[in-house]
Amino acid sequence: MQFYTDNDVRIRKMAEFIRAISDNFVSHQEDWEQVQADNVKLMAEKAQLPRKKGPPTSVVPTAINPVVGSSVPAQLYAPQVFNQLPVQQPPPVPFAARVKLKPRQGLPTVLVRPLGDTFGSSAELKQLLEVKVSPRELGVQVVACLPAVGNGVIVRTESTAMAQTLRNHINAHPDLNGVCRAEEPRKPNPRVLLYDVPALPGDRGEQETLFLAQLEKSNSFSEGPAKVLFRRKGRGDAQHWVISLDPVAFNYLGMSTRLHWGFGSFRFRPFSEPQQCYKCLRFGHTQSSCRADTSQCSRCPGTHTYRTCQEQQPRCRNCIEFNKRTRKGQLLNVNHTAISRKCPIFLRECEEFQGRLNTVT
Repeated sequence: MQFYTDNDVRIRKMAEFIRAISDNFVSHQEDWEQVQADNVKLMAEKAQLPRKKGPPTSVVPTAINPVVGSSVPAQLYAPQVFNQLPVQQPPPVPFAARVKLKPRQGLPTVLVRPLGDTFGSSAELKQLLEVKVSPRELGVQVVACLPAVGNGVIVRTESTAMAQTLRNHINAHPDLNGVCRAEEPRKPNPRVLLYDVPALPGDRGEQETLFLAQLEKSNSFSEGPAKVLFRRKGRGDAQHWVISLDPVAFNYLGMSTRLHWGFGSFRFRPFSEPQQCYKCLRFGHTQSSCRADTSQCSRCPGTHTYRTCQEQQPRCRNCIEFNKRTRKGQLLNVNHTAISRKCPIFLRECEEFQGRLNTVT
C-alpha cells in the first residue's frame, strides 16, 4: 500500500507544479500583449522610413495552438520576413583584376622628315605642308598632326589608302622635293632586357661595342643586329641593359631565358615597355624631348615634383584624365602612382607597343 501512496504524492506534487506554471503565464499575459502591441507599432513606423538599399520588410504574426489552457497568448512574434532576398554586395576585387583596357586600333601614319637643316622646329615644317598640300583636294582626312623627333611631323589619317595618297603627293610635289621626305614609320625591333651586366672598362661607347661583339659571337647572331637602347640600375654596381635585336635573331632565342657571353651568360626576358617621360608622365617620348613647361608629380595631379608631394594616398594623373574623358563604361582605379607597373594605362601601352614590333613573318 505504501507503493501506491508514494505515487499519489508524486502525482499531487506534479499537479501543483503545473498549476504554478499556469498561474505564472496568466500573470504575465498582459505584459506579453503590451510587448506585442509595441512591437507592431515599431515595425509600422520603421516601414515608413526611407531605405537606402534592399527591399521593404514586413512583420507576419504566426498563429499557434494553445499549450496550457487559455493562459498562452494566441499569437507569437515571428522574425522579420523579407519579401525579396537582400541585395548582396560583391566582394572587393583585387586591383589588378578590376579593369583591363583593350588596345586601341592604330591609325595609318605618315612620317614627314626634313632634309638637311632647313627647319628649326616641327611647327615650321607643319606650316609649309599646310601651305603646299590640301588634304581636302586629295580626298584625305587628317586626324592629327604631331611633332616628331628631328623637327619632323607625324600625320595620322583615317585609312591606309589616304596615308599612301598623302605620301605619294608629298614626295612628288615640286616645291617639297628635296625639302622633306614622306615615308611610312619603321616598326621597332624586338627588345630584351639583360639582367645585372657588370661594370666594364672604357667609356660608354667602347663598353657597348665590345659587349655586343662578344654577345653576337657567343650566340651566333648575324653581324650587327643588336643595339643598346638604354640602361637601368641593377643590383649593386651592375646595370640592366635594354637591347634591340633583329627579328631573326630574336626569333632564334626561342624559349631560352639566357644569352651566352664568352664563358658566362646573362639572364634576360623580352622587353615590351613603351617609353614614358618622367617630366610630363605621358608615353611615347622621353624626358630629353619633352615639350612640357613644368614637371608633373607622379603621386598626384599637381605640378610639383614627387619629392615635395604632400599627398598620403597616391593618385595616378593618367587614370584621372582617362576617367574625365570616359563618359560610359567602367572607371579606372586611380590609387597608384603614374609610374606604377600595374597602372591600366601603362598595361595598355605595353600591349599596343607589343603589337607594333617588327616580327618574322
